[in-house]
Amino acid sequence: MTLSSDSFAEVRMEYDKKGNIIKKSIFDKSEQLIQSLTKYCIIEYKYYKYGNITKSKCFRKSNGRNYIEFKYEYDSIQRISEICTLKNGKTLFANKNGYATTKLKYNELGEEIEKSYYDINNKLIKSFIKTKKSSVTDSDSTK
Repeated sequence: MTLSSDSFAEVRMEYDKKGNIIKKSIFDKSEQLIQSLTKYCIIEYKYYKYGNITKSKCFRKSNGRNYIEFKYEYDSIQRISEICTLKNGKTLFANKNGYATTKLKYNELGEEIEKSYYDINNKLIKSFIKTKKSSVTDSDSTK
């Protein structure tokens, strides 16, 4: 977290009627927004009827109108199956590693067995597959 010059930061959270965090803001002693380690100073959350996060909007201090949105999709038993990163909630946006979308797969016990990363054109960049021995196989499509 980027602390103020006196090493002070206050995290303020707002909740909905169900107790879900709907907004998280970070301030210094002078009531000025400051950025966290993730470079965001305000994060807003949206949920749907099962209590799962559907969207999180992350705002930076320097550009209050522009934001990065994480959109979450779930499988039939409410496990995260896909996370997309969108710029201003509209177009796919790649992080510094080139990842715009993450897709997850699970086995019948509910354990994550595969995590795959895709670019803004839905081209596979990297995939991690967990085997029965709990090891992880790294499949990098850029090699």
